[in-house]
Amino acid sequence: MSQLRRSPVFKFNRANLVLGAERELAYLLGLLTLMLIVVLQNMFTFVLGVVLWMGLMPLLRMMGDADPQMSKTFTRYTRYQKYYPAHSPKNYSQRS
Repeated sequence: MSQLRRSPVFKFNRANLVLGAERELAYLLGLLTLMLIVVLQNMFTFVLGVVLWMGLMPLLRMMGDADPQMSKTFTRYTRYQKYYPAHSPKNYSQRS
């Protein structure tokens, strides 16, 4: 009776990953490659679509493995200003 009791831990807040990548990015890449292959129906676009899928999907999987919400984090980061002053504007009547 010296064994410890184990209680299961469930992950209720898992990220939405498709094929190991972020859902939106994986669907966007799939739509782009499908458009190239099916709609344009050209040997060059077929090869380009396959190369894009084989080249970008591993990168999207690495992104999904590192941070399941990396694209949302990056878009929020780009919206920030470059510099935030440490004080408020001196002339309060000319605030913009």
